[in-house]
Amino acid sequence: MGGIVASKNVVVSILVDDPSLYTIGAKCQFGDQLMEHFPTVLDKMQHNLEEVKHLQNLVKSSTKLTKNLSKIKYFTTECYQPEQIDVGHKLAISMEYCSQYAKLNYEFEAICNQITNLKKEIKTLLSQTQAEYKQLNTMLDSSKKDLSKAQKKEAEILNKIAQISINVTSEDETKTQQDKLQKDYLVKKLDREQCEHELENTTNKYNARIYNRLYQIEVLEKKRFDAMKVLSQEYLACLTKMSQVEEKSCSNAETILSKLNEEQEIIAFIKECDAISPNSLPPCERSLNASFRQLEEEKEEPAFEAWLHTISASVRSIINENQAFSDSEFPTNNSSIGNQTSSALVSWKRASEIFGTNFDIIKGGKALQSHVCPKESGDNWFITCIFSVAKVPRLITRLFSTSEVNASGIYELNLCVGGEFVKVVVDDYFPVVSQNDITPLYSCSKENGIIIPELWVMLLEKAFAKLSGYYNRIDSNYLHLGLQVLTGMPQTNIVFSENVLKNSSFQDSSWNTIFNASKQGYIICCHSRFECSGVLHGSTSYTLVHCREKAGHTRWVKLTNPLCEIKRIPIELDYQVFLEQFAHVNICKYDPKHSRKSLTITSQMLSLNDEVLYPVIELNVVSSNEQEEFCFGVHQMHPVFKNACANPSVLGFIVVDVTRSKEIVTFITANVEREFAPAKQLKAGQYDLVPLLFQKNGDIQNIVMSCHHTGGMNWKLVPKSNVAIGTQVLKLGQLKKLVF
Repeated sequence: MGGIVASKNVVVSILVDDPSLYTIGAKCQFGDQLMEHFPTVLDKMQHNLEEVKHLQNLVKSSTKLTKNLSKIKYFTTECYQPEQIDVGHKLAISMEYCSQYAKLNYEFEAICNQITNLKKEIKTLLSQTQAEYKQLNTMLDSSKKDLSKAQKKEAEILNKIAQISINVTSEDETKTQQDKLQKDYLVKKLDREQCEHELENTTNKYNARIYNRLYQIEVLEKKRFDAMKVLSQEYLACLTKMSQVEEKSCSNAETILSKLNEEQEIIAFIKECDAISPNSLPPCERSLNASFRQLEEEKEEPAFEAWLHTISASVRSIINENQAFSDSEFPTNNSSIGNQTSSALVSWKRASEIFGTNFDIIKGGKALQSHVCPKESGDNWFITCIFSVAKVPRLITRLFSTSEVNASGIYELNLCVGGEFVKVVVDDYFPVVSQNDITPLYSCSKENGIIIPELWVMLLEKAFAKLSGYYNRIDSNYLHLGLQVLTGMPQTNIVFSENVLKNSSFQDSSWNTIFNASKQGYIICCHSRFECSGVLHGSTSYTLVHCREKAGHTRWVKLTNPLCEIKRIPIELDYQVFLEQFAHVNICKYDPKHSRKSLTITSQMLSLNDEVLYPVIELNVVSSNEQEEFCFGVHQMHPVFKNACANPSVLGFIVVDVTRSKEIVTFITANVEREFAPAKQLKAGQYDLVPLLFQKNGDIQNIVMSCHHTGGMNWKLVPKSNVAIGTQVLKLGQLKKLVF
């Protein structure tokens, strides 16, 4: 990386470990004016680093674009030019200027490499400076504490000397004690003076090192500014060239294509079909056809499962560089714990401090239900969700992009937030009982009371705590939310209110729903009422593992309590008792045959100010079967998450069959606890999905439409002014006025 010239006689190396080795011979504006604002300087450096990253992302996008466009040159370099054939070949021939995109691609790559080097230099200095600043503050605090102790001891001796004449009556005894205390005082005074001297030296060292670091930062900041200015100018120049190439390519293509003759094309078509088989085409023509087809094909988005197992570039970079990672967004202090009964500082330890060197994310590569162990109280509902989902180990495995332990202590998880899977990054610091007792303070993996050296339970809980803001935010009961975050799959929530318990029709329908779900192998959780009798615990989340009908038409459910750490003995209840003792049941529809897609509708699209256009999703169902199963959901971020609206809107949607009857085939109103419409069988064809809002005073935020389906489908978001329903054409601007 080399050095940076600060003046004619001064060279500052950015990578020297000891700042005391630097030579400062030039005036340092940062050192003279910003000594008292060093933390702000570091924050500003971080901001400037983000600015560099932003420019890098812009250049990368142009680099990728020119690389793809440069491939068009093969149309003219690899294929000969026969007489008139078809429009596609003529278009390919007309794009001779596209070969210049390759040269532009090299220029963009060169700019990108320079930005990468600059970013690395800033990151290195920032990391070193942050580490040294922390070390210097520790040294300074230690010296201050030592001085305070010495001053206190000196004051105690002086106080004793003052008390001699009061407490001692004998003159000889008084003199003896005075002499002894005087000697002690001289010793304590010497200790105090030495501590003052050490504090002065430490303060001088602190100021010198901070000044030197500010000098470095000032030099690098000047370099960053100059580099960003030059690189931005170079990037703009490349964009200008790119625009010129595009203009020439289009003009040339328009001229050549205008000369095409339809009659000659038809004659050539008939002649070729009559005389030449497809396999007899010359290799160059087959290459042309294949290349042009490849150009026309749209690049597919990576499969959902592949995305789940893909580590983001920023995380992979930290892992590859073996940088010790500490998550600044979820710091290791009491703010990440939340409301506490004690004001004592909570201790945090890295995974390597808790487990040593031999631990895994998932022991043996397969998550086991028996390893899930909750803390004593609080978030048992979320641990019940983890326990229940672990019934299908692959559902746990796919939640981890990082599947192996790394030295950096950084882990990336995939959680479904507001109907859309997102990457959540956490470090491997975990709260423990105390500085001396490294037992995890929250949930962990255990078997028969013995802690298992694996992280998956702890990481899932920490990732959810980060999304919520702090650990103790997980205390409330949100079974539906836990299952949604962990699976993203359709759910059915059944509430056992007091007024329906004696309704035989409700008992039959709810039993059929739960019995069939159990038979299908779906994931089922339930939560007991506040007061329970017998072996049940009040206000506790359970996993429903089995349903059966016994002779005499009696109905029974079998439950497991994940809170029983040592031995989880199944509890079998008569269904009538179950209805009386439990408040609600949450059924998560796990079907491995289903594919998943999601689409975001922004709050701006749903703005009340737009009376003309409205966001409509055009759905195309493609299937060779008579019909396919579809389950649609409409989602918004749950209020428990720290970035969510406090007062979510009541949402809904309609699905209109455009191909056939133009009738509504599905309709639902939804809130944060009821997000999915019942599964629907749809035939191949076109459909319109229209999202709706039903609560005028609710907070409007981004919403997500999800679809779990068998068979093929594609959809896209299209602004529309009206939609046909039956024999009527409904203006969506009017629809807004109706629903609000």
